[in-house]
Amino acid sequence: MGVLEELVSYTRRAYDRGLTVGVSGNTSARAGADRMWIKRSGVSLGEVGPDDFLLMDFEGNVLAGTGTPSKEWRFHAGTYQARTDVGAVFHLHPPYATAYAVAGVLPPLVTGAGKGTVRRWAMVEGAPSGSTALADQVTQAFQADPDVRAVFMKGHGTVCVGASVRDAFYVSEYMEDAARAACLLRILREG
Repeated sequence: MGVLEELVSYTRRAYDRGLTVGVSGNTSARAGADRMWIKRSGVSLGEVGPDDFLLMDFEGNVLAGTGTPSKEWRFHAGTYQARTDVGAVFHLHPPYATAYAVAGVLPPLVTGAGKGTVRRWAMVEGAPSGSTALADQVTQAFQADPDVRAVFMKGHGTVCVGASVRDAFYVSEYMEDAARAACLLRILREG
């Protein structure tokens, strides 16, 4: 399976697992030293096919495909430029992790599986979607610590990275599982 087919498969899986809704979120995969495949705007992650991904360079030029690239292309490109170990980026809105992001609270990373897969997570202040400011914040969070694989964007959602498409998907899934466990643990301790 090629990287584009893998990206389609795991993007659909993210939607099926409830890690985002509607047309929210975007996914990408590195396609060489200075290029990426990224989901086009206006398509549900649950309905994507190969034609729903555009080949872009890191300057924002569309090299192949039709449609408008995700407005978040800048933090995808910035992350690839900052971290050569990153092969895929998943920006999703998983419910528990997003609740923490909207609250502006970085939860404790309490699960062993989360610690092993996510390693570390960080929170950024957030800025308007698609803005250079948001892209700079996300890129800086991944650049500042090579162990950070997940970023909460305050008031927004999450960004997870992995060496491959499969890895980025699993970081996203384990991030949500760890956020859910942290939430439930807090309820149990307060109850």
